[in-house]
Parts: sequence; C-alpha cells; structure tokens
Amino acid sequence: MDGFNKTLDRIKTIDWDSALVSFFVVKRKLIQRSAKYDIFYVNIDKPLRKN
Repeated sequence: MDGFNKTLDRIKTIDWDSALVSFFVVKRKLIQRSAKYDIFYVNIDKPLRKN
C-alpha cells in the first residue's frame, strides 16, 4: 500500500491545467478464442473542457 500512496502523491503534484484529454471506449468480444475489438472515440462536451 505504501507504493500506491507514493504514486498517488506523485499524481497529485502534476499540473493538470495543461493536460489534453481524450476519451476512448474499447469493447472486446471474445468468441471461440478469437477477439474482436471495437474502439469508439467519445467527444467531450465543451463545458467540461477548460480552455
């Protein structure tokens, strides 16, 4: 748990104001040991963006 707390503390120190955000949804289907992936890009509403 100590490693987790150190990682969380490090993440909290990052300046997120200049970060870019992309959101993707990945859907995986496994049929008879064969995987198929569908990847969807989700637009982020303008009010949620901090420009």
